[in-house]
Amino acid sequence: MPAFVGHAHGPVLTLLFADAATQHKALARIEAFYESSTCGTYLTCEQAVNERVCKGYEAFNFPVDALSRWLDALKVAAPPVEEDEPWWKGACTEEECEFIQYVYDTSVLNECRYIISSLIAQADTSLAHERLHALYALSERYKRLVHSLWDDLPKPAAAAISFDLKMRGYAEAVWPDEFGAYLGVRVPTTRRTEPTLEFGNKNAEACRDARRQLLAEIPTCWKEDVGVEESVFAVSPAQLEEARAAIPRKPKAPTNILPKKGTKKRR
Repeated sequence: MPAFVGHAHGPVLTLLFADAATQHKALARIEAFYESSTCGTYLTCEQAVNERVCKGYEAFNFPVDALSRWLDALKVAAPPVEEDEPWWKGACTEEECEFIQYVYDTSVLNECRYIISSLIAQADTSLAHERLHALYALSERYKRLVHSLWDDLPKPAAAAISFDLKMRGYAEAVWPDEFGAYLGVRVPTTRRTEPTLEFGNKNAEACRDARRQLLAEIPTCWKEDVGVEESVFAVSPAQLEEARAAIPRKPKAPTNILPKKGTKKRR
């Protein structure tokens, strides 16, 4: 069975995974190469495990240019393989191998500019957030808007939100991008999931004004700067069901396994 399902929407490739472990094995090293404390440094599979890169991630995003540069670094580091085997096989996880094969089979490097991913179960909310990271990279108009809104925050709200983002592990350089991605999501909301409350009740008023401006301008940024309507990114219920059928979740390991007769239970 496949590790993921992919859908291209204009210059953005969306990947759907059934479980977090598979998604992490497929994309974590690429994400770390693009944006982490080891940014720009190629890590072997063993080094990535030791560094615990992208721990806890439930969604990923990176530009295709970063993927291309990671593939160049991978090619230098990859050991020799048999003539009939893909050059990357000896240096990658099984999930990375499948993703790289998909990239070459579908001309992603030539036809797409940004890649985002999510778990199927969280696609509605996660992809809305990740798409705004793509927009930040693809639209100078949106990027300017986000930075303007960030710079115009009242000082108490700016200090509180900065501290919040820092505690979440975000580098200072990406705070405006994350601010926009949290507040600009266009998803059905409840009191519990209201984006303006993302950074606490005390900062809700400042966030509410920023969100209003973001929601008003984002469609124009997609249409005029990227060349696609915002609505084309919606993943339909039918597509989610197709993805679930294609890549069912891996069964959980049993938690209460009795030792076989004649053997000792390990401590």
